[in-house]
Amino acid sequence: MIFYCCLQHPTLMFRTKSIGEKIQYNTTDPVCKAFEDYELWLRLIYTSQTPPTFANIGTVLLYLRKHA
Repeated sequence: MIFYCCLQHPTLMFRTKSIGEKIQYNTTDPVCKAFEDYELWLRLIYTSQTPPTFANIGTVLLYLRKHA
């Protein structure tokens, strides 16, 4: 997880009831611009009283095409 975030933004699903209003990118810290998604997921894990549970569902939800 040093070089990339394994949590791909368009493939995540969560219950907003369990997370609340903490779903906001950190726009005040200029250092976080380089890894804002990763910072968001880490903040959700470490600031919650009950951290969210992450799991793989075993079904492909997103196919990514890369062009030259």
